[in-house]
Amino acid sequence: MTNHNNASRSLKNGIKCLRDFSSTLLLILTLAISHPVSADELPKVTGTSFDGTTIIWQALDGAIGYNIYYQGRYLATVVGTTEFAPDANGLYTIAAFDGNGNFSPLQRFNPDGSPASNFTNVESVNPILPPPQNAFGVVFSTTAGEIYWDKDSSRNLIYHVSVNGKFAGATEGNSFWLDSLIPEQENLIKVNANTVSGSTSDTVNLIFDTTGNVYPIEAADTELPPSTMALESPKDVFLERYASTIAELFWSRETLGIGISTEVYRDDVLLGITPGNSFYDDNRTANVRHTYELVTVNENDDRSDSTYINPTAFDDTDALTIANTFIESIAEAATANPHAQWFPFFQLIGFGDLPADFVEVSTETINNDGVVVTTTDYDCGSGTLTAVRTTGFVSTSDLRFEGCGAAPALLYGNVSIFSEGGLLTTVNYGNVEIYAEEVIAMDGEVSMRRARGTDARSIDYNNFDYYVFGDFFDEEFTDTSVILNQRVAFAADNASAPSTFSTTMTVNAPWTNGFPIEVSTVEPFLANDTSGGNYFSGSLIAEAANGERVVLTADTGDSSTWNVQVITTDATDSVNGVWDEDNKLPCIVLDGNCN
Repeated sequence: MTNHNNASRSLKNGIKCLRDFSSTLLLILTLAISHPVSADELPKVTGTSFDGTTIIWQALDGAIGYNIYYQGRYLATVVGTTEFAPDANGLYTIAAFDGNGNFSPLQRFNPDGSPASNFTNVESVNPILPPPQNAFGVVFSTTAGEIYWDKDSSRNLIYHVSVNGKFAGATEGNSFWLDSLIPEQENLIKVNANTVSGSTSDTVNLIFDTTGNVYPIEAADTELPPSTMALESPKDVFLERYASTIAELFWSRETLGIGISTEVYRDDVLLGITPGNSFYDDNRTANVRHTYELVTVNENDDRSDSTYINPTAFDDTDALTIANTFIESIAEAATANPHAQWFPFFQLIGFGDLPADFVEVSTETINNDGVVVTTTDYDCGSGTLTAVRTTGFVSTSDLRFEGCGAAPALLYGNVSIFSEGGLLTTVNYGNVEIYAEEVIAMDGEVSMRRARGTDARSIDYNNFDYYVFGDFFDEEFTDTSVILNQRVAFAADNASAPSTFSTTMTVNAPWTNGFPIEVSTVEPFLANDTSGGNYFSGSLIAEAANGERVVLTADTGDSSTWNVQVITTDATDSVNGVWDEDNKLPCIVLDGNCN
């Protein structure tokens, strides 16, 4: 079994899959926004489940294929089957399509607010990817042959083929034509299966013997002897840029000899295999910071650890720029999140202040032991809204959006609001999807509290998960994914008073260069002036998977300044800076705008 950093590659490929297939997803989103309820729209897929190894669903009449979405992002398309074998844990959603360009909706709620059955959560997937099955080969001449195998139609697989240790090409089919066999010798042909999220199967090896006198003949199975060779990773790697789309990679390699090569990957896609120590790449995308990965391999498919160029969330720039970027970006991720943007809107709708174009369709009121529950259905242009409300000292509102056109957005999902006399407000987001200038998804709980008889307040984010899709037409295609657990508490609103800020978040965003960052406050930040956002004590760490990190502390003896240690694989630098409007941590207000 090859070991090619599959775990670290999985999350990066989630974003890459969305970019690679953006035209398909854009079409689906366009249909959803323009025609969320259409006479030609296919019904939702039903009966989706996971049996431990395979996702299955019920066949939909008229469908010719199905799109698979992983964590809300396009992953694969299957045709002729209602099965898909996942290779990563997470949420998978199934959408059907027909030959006329019609799609079934992705929304995970039915019009009555009940969960749909077009999705399933995979929690214990078997990560083992079997090698190509029933592989065989035919030698047609001294230089030509073909290798065949059974294609696994339940997975979106790419098969890699090599000839005598050199990469020959890749295919999504079940055969590969070979026209560069070496005459009068035994040629070693290898094929393995690969997934779009980075898993790689064991290799199937066949010997194509071109020493015969009569063709065609069948290739022979072969088992390579086990190898204990320890391959060294490529060293001294650097990239020379010649133009916006042209660059060349150079490296040195301690492991030398016949059959030793280097695999070169760009953004997790294999570009080629070379026996040398350089690689010319003339197909780069302008203004994109590509990541390269180099792996030493031999003819027995032994592999070294990977060496990366541009491998981390830390850009190759000075420490002060890194520090300012991280502080400003962490503040934005913690404060300017979709809840802060959309909760005032949901709160108004939840308690009856609806836009003028919402038309009441029906209403029903039930008095249950003095608790009045009112259920109202609305027609909101392109879809529907169902609002279930109770009023009194304790008030609740349960909003169920199904393609509701609330200008300037299209809304799906469930928003539940609980309010207790202005002292406590809790909002739960259930798979909320917002299609506006940005495409946003959010899930989780946010609680806002005010102390009785005082103006002390706090706001808590509890496993609040949000995703903001990047611009489909942006070459860098940058998305933001945040899981937020955070608390801000203060003694008085919009006044000079002690306040605290503590947070734990996982961030994958443009400023992390597409790599996950773990952010946490080692000790809560403490401020005396809520209006300025200046902290005089507290510390925070933002750390990447490879150990590179930013350590921010406010304990400088001066409430207007901070200190940051930037720790990379190359150096450790300490820099100072000043809290300002851009790089202060979250402003201390419960709702509304920052001071």
